[in-house]
Amino acid sequence: MQEKLQQFILERAHFDSLLAALHQRGYRVIGPVVRDSAIAYDEVSSSDELPVGWTDEHGAGVYRLIRNNDHALFGYVVGPYSWKKILFPPVLKLLSAQREKQSFHLTTTEENDNPSQLPSSHSPLTKYA
Repeated sequence: MQEKLQQFILERAHFDSLLAALHQRGYRVIGPVVRDSAIAYDEVSSSDELPVGWTDEHGAGVYRLIRNNDHALFGYVVGPYSWKKILFPPVLKLLSAQREKQSFHLTTTEENDNPSQLPSSHSPLTKYA
């Protein structure tokens, strides 16, 4: 028998409280932002940084932002940017080396040392909000 999932509705007035709680717990919150005339993904600390009142228009060889009259926090389809650079960063520190006279001392970084790094299971819901 499948367990029924509980659903919750987060009122718009409490969205910033959710973001603050995630930051207080050490999470790096990534969301859509308007940058360079496009919707991109970057760190956000409040709903003021989200593309409220913007939507995107797609066509053959066309991408542009358009103002709309709604106040949706996520009222867009998909921008020209990918989650890949966030979920699979091109540069990731694996270890450090310190020279000690004629040898080296290697130090590895701890897994989950940085809340923005994904655990080995690569589940985006585990460490990303």
